[in-house]
Amino acid sequence: MKTIVGWPEPARTKAVIASTEWLLHEMAKPCTAQCIWTLRELVWPGLPIDHITDAWREKLTLSLEPLKRIGQMEGKSGSLVLVGRLQHEEEPRPSQLLIIKSMSAAESKLTTEWENAQNVKPFTYDRKDSFAIPLRLDQGRADYDLLWTLCMPTVREGEGPLPDLDVFPRVDDLRTVLGAYDNHDRAETLLKATYTVLKNLHRSLAFANPALRRRPVKLGDEYKWYLRGYSASGSELWGPEWINVWAAPKERKLSTGSANPLWVVEQLKSQRSALTYGTIHGDLHAGNIILRGDIDPPAIIDFGWSQREAHIAKDFVLMECNIRFLTLAPYIKDSDLKTFCGWVSEHQAKPTLTERYLQTRMILVEALRGYAHDALGPGINWDLEYLAPLFFVGFGLLRFAKQLGNQRAALLFIEALADHLATTLKLV
Repeated sequence: MKTIVGWPEPARTKAVIASTEWLLHEMAKPCTAQCIWTLRELVWPGLPIDHITDAWREKLTLSLEPLKRIGQMEGKSGSLVLVGRLQHEEEPRPSQLLIIKSMSAAESKLTTEWENAQNVKPFTYDRKDSFAIPLRLDQGRADYDLLWTLCMPTVREGEGPLPDLDVFPRVDDLRTVLGAYDNHDRAETLLKATYTVLKNLHRSLAFANPALRRRPVKLGDEYKWYLRGYSASGSELWGPEWINVWAAPKERKLSTGSANPLWVVEQLKSQRSALTYGTIHGDLHAGNIILRGDIDPPAIIDFGWSQREAHIAKDFVLMECNIRFLTLAPYIKDSDLKTFCGWVSEHQAKPTLTERYLQTRMILVEALRGYAHDALGPGINWDLEYLAPLFFVGFGLLRFAKQLGNQRAALLFIEALADHLATTLKLV
């Protein structure tokens, strides 16, 4: 097999080549009577099974490039993510584009990602092509684990112009739209389509047994992962540095008279509430929503944080953080930014701003919260079931403060949420 690689890393290249050979072996297995789609038909449409021979494999070409080649960001999990394609001089078309994630076997989290993706798979039955569920996990291959996934198409081949199959097409995601200065109508359409696609997941427990859908839990237990190792004592990953911004966690108030966010974190951890459960994606940020033209709904990728039974607000509050500050432009007048960030309550009327850009962001937040209301159901305590999780998730993102689109907005928003929750929940 000839290999064309876009980066110099011989050991990992060797592992990917070996795993490709393994994948081809899996593709050559015959279909059982119960099988509808084979791995071969998914990976390489139109390829006859009897073509996959030892002699045929010798004439294959495997092209590999880092994910950024097609416009996507690398993950932060420690893995190397590649985009690859198989071509053969005797075949009329190449394979589908493949996403190949690899990690050192000694540090690999890919088994967890594979298993988590299986949580989602049963509920994608009527939207299969909107979910990039991994195809195969190959473990211990030359000291690497590898996870294979189809690259979700941005345009269906049969419905668009004839594609150039010799190039890797650019793949855009929701960040492209949210990053635009004036494109909120398209962003709202994409958000609506995304949460429509996710309804089967979010309703999964209601379908199975409605009694399982709501359960009382401690917020701190349910959202521990999203605090990202926070500890103000310095015993974990991050936290003590924020005492310099606000005050020690034992201090209820800041010098301004507002609630101390570090104090609010500690108080909320012990709060109990009946939360709405379902199957979730778990990491639903704008980079994991792939755009696919104007006809198809967006495709959802990266199910490493998926859970079979979890609070479904997680799939909404992270997206609100994306709209509020992760993709927010930094060049905004401070008075408007403060007003925008202080608009947090469910019943608080939308303020009027001089900056139209922020007005459209408020429209997106309103739409998103409407989808959340529909998913969470009637009769909920909005402060405990949505705003407290929003506070936990937003606070946890401060671990990556240097990477936020608008760090000032993140701080103002967390402060406003802390003050609101301390007052409405009467934290003591």
